[in-house]
Amino acid sequence: NWGTDWQGVHLGLLFFDETLKSAYKAWLRYLFTTPTEHLGGKTLAEEPALGIFQVQNEDSLLFWTINNLPPGPKARMGKLFGDFAIEKYGSLDAAFEVWGTAFSEGDDLENGILGLANIWYLTGDAPPSESKRLSDLHQFWTELMYDFYAEIVDYVRNDLGCPVVTNATNWKTADTVLLNDSERYSYLPTEVMAVNRYFTGVHSGPNQGWAIISGDFYTNASVLIDKAFELPVNLKQVAGRPMMVTESTWVYPNEYGFEAPLLLASYMSLTGVDMYFWFSSGTDDFEIPRSANGYLAFSQAKWLCMTPDMAGQWPAAALAFRRGYIRQGQPVVQEHRALQSMWDRRSPVIAESPSFDPNRDSGNLPPESSVETGVTPWAFFVGPVQVTYNSSEANTRVAEDMDDYISDSGSGKIVRSNTGELELNTDAKLFRLDSPRVQGVVSHRPGQVSLSNVAVDSGNGGFAVTVVSLDGLPLAGSRKVLIQVGTHSRPTGWATAPETREISGTMMEGFVVNSVGSAPWAVQSADLNLAFAGMSIQSATTLDMNGMPREALALDQDIGTTRLQFPSDAMYVVLEGNGLDYQTWAASVAWDNPETDMLDLADPERDGIPNLMEYAFSGDPLVTDFHLL
Repeated sequence: NWGTDWQGVHLGLLFFDETLKSAYKAWLRYLFTTPTEHLGGKTLAEEPALGIFQVQNEDSLLFWTINNLPPGPKARMGKLFGDFAIEKYGSLDAAFEVWGTAFSEGDDLENGILGLANIWYLTGDAPPSESKRLSDLHQFWTELMYDFYAEIVDYVRNDLGCPVVTNATNWKTADTVLLNDSERYSYLPTEVMAVNRYFTGVHSGPNQGWAIISGDFYTNASVLIDKAFELPVNLKQVAGRPMMVTESTWVYPNEYGFEAPLLLASYMSLTGVDMYFWFSSGTDDFEIPRSANGYLAFSQAKWLCMTPDMAGQWPAAALAFRRGYIRQGQPVVQEHRALQSMWDRRSPVIAESPSFDPNRDSGNLPPESSVETGVTPWAFFVGPVQVTYNSSEANTRVAEDMDDYISDSGSGKIVRSNTGELELNTDAKLFRLDSPRVQGVVSHRPGQVSLSNVAVDSGNGGFAVTVVSLDGLPLAGSRKVLIQVGTHSRPTGWATAPETREISGTMMEGFVVNSVGSAPWAVQSADLNLAFAGMSIQSATTLDMNGMPREALALDQDIGTTRLQFPSDAMYVVLEGNGLDYQTWAASVAWDNPETDMLDLADPERDGIPNLMEYAFSGDPLVTDFHLL
């Protein structure tokens, strides 16, 4: 108890309750300024390894919890709202002249207290309203959060002497379409934006928040089939600010975790999302299938990521992402939003909501907007989507050629990135990554897929294949390459049956859990044949699950092509070769690529003849840092 009049919950109080805020600052002072032997006698404020300080986790005045303020805090916030109205209009009487007979429940004008409307009235489900009072309440709540973050950043930096990079929080709002921009705007006193977002199907059961037991019902969700718009990194990023996903996973018992690592690495690279924190990693190794809480018998934990299908695919995905093997695209949407338009709940051009309809949900665009209709959420798969706040909507720009990257195919869509490296095909249930240093496939169907240097032939569906250079050279010239394969994984003995069940008034087709199984993990065997073209490969070695060499594999080699049957009991194989000779390497470089900034440095005469030093240093003159030569 920090001396507040809370009633079982502190949600919302930290933004405005001075008693709680003072207690929080005292805690921060102790945290940042107390010397500790764990830091060699330094304080946390002096520790250079401290990367990012998050002010608070999962709280917002624009979320449903604002409706649950107890009477005491609600009255104190109402007094602050009254002060806001007086500052804006000069007096409460002047405010009511503007507001008219708008919502007034809870008003205590004698004491300067204004009632707070239920946040539902700020959502798209409420009747359309141009109420100035609602707009002012929206502004008040947003600026209250903005000012709080500014106050805490100033306190940490100047009072506590800690120069750490800061992040406000990571939460959501009561209406993604109409309120999310206000939420993100309130984070601007800090440097780094963030959100918590999970990828999940339906899970229904008595302990559905934390455990899976027999009799539970669930549905599967797939980016490649039916839930593309819910990819956690489909984010409208604040221009010029780093973006993190601070909690996420493919939530168990969803069966399609094998999709996650390569899709995340690919689309984070394309759109410029900077970090992704998996939830939750409580072990250094794979999580052992176990009781959800240690004592509930015949149960399985729900919030997992340390599984063979997810964590097992981190090596290749992380390498490709961290080394920048997948290109960032050019922005396809550069939205600008005036603050008053946000307070008035004018339609955004695009939103992160999976149900956002560019026609229906953009029917109230600001009159200053330079676009006449909303933008499809498929834009997130084409290139970066960015937003700038406190700027005229007349500055909004949408790529003129964006529709060229999106096409219908059967019952689905084919969406290509504007880098030419990524392709999502929801009709074929297929994802393709084709870049010089990493190539890969995620597929729910058996069949053949051909990429620039790699051809995949799978006898079963439900797999992900990533082929990535380990030495930084393009695959065509790499001397060491990692092949990584992910498939379905489940506890041994896991058993389900198809079932249709009514959930929240809707009939859903899914599965009922008959047995949650037990350790160890049962991983579906891969049935893969791979062919490599234009690569100099001399040997192949299977690795065990710790990445250690296990055994040599036989290769079938023709002129220009090497074939390999991927072992059915492994996830990793390393290919080794001598790389390419100079002439072959030179012929493989796209010298005429007009988008390459380094082209003039690589080949000043534009005669297609590279510099030998470029070859010796990197194998790819188009990405060499020539300032180091």
